[in-house]
Amino acid sequence: YRAKISRDTKELLAQFEISDQPRPEAIEIVNKLKSLVEVEILSGDRQEVVEETACTLGIDSSRADATPRQKLEHVQNLKAAGYKVAMVGDGINDATALAAANVSITFIRSSEITTHFGNILLLKYNLGLVYDAMQIANRARKIIRQNFLFALMYNLFSIPLAFLGFITPLVAAIAMTASSITVLLNSLRLKGSRGKDE
Repeated sequence: YRAKISRDTKELLAQFEISDQPRPEAIEIVNKLKSLVEVEILSGDRQEVVEETACTLGIDSSRADATPRQKLEHVQNLKAAGYKVAMVGDGINDATALAAANVSITFIRSSEITTHFGNILLLKYNLGLVYDAMQIANRARKIIRQNFLFALMYNLFSIPLAFLGFITPLVAAIAMTASSITVLLNSLRLKGSRGKDE
């Protein structure tokens, strides 16, 4: 935003320029996010503002002057192209695009309609929590896959052996309990894993 003070529209006395500055931690967080996903800005702000912000944060892809409908269409186009879309937004204009995204992330202080569409509701207005949420999601996915593998191994070996009579029902029941405990203990590894790598 620029403001000028002049005298008789001829003599320029003063000029002020006010702009929103990215949060101090934004550059570091964007770099971390770029190690996990492709990052872009989708904003209703003016082109020059969006381009300056993208340049400051090191984001290669940005779209400005986007209406709510254009934001929605952009998310739908990305999904149609095979991308899994995670969108972060906090304004009413983001609501429809958030609803269309595979994963929508918003903040507790966002508008009511926006929080309604958020799959993940962050309790603090801290961009670092977006990175933490993605890290935890990646860890959870790995652990789920491991648990499926444990269950599959039990079904492939214990059940056929029990069916053929090589092990008693009691031994099979003990093996099943041990398998369930293994899955439970493996799942507990996720607890307290905020922002940590595997």
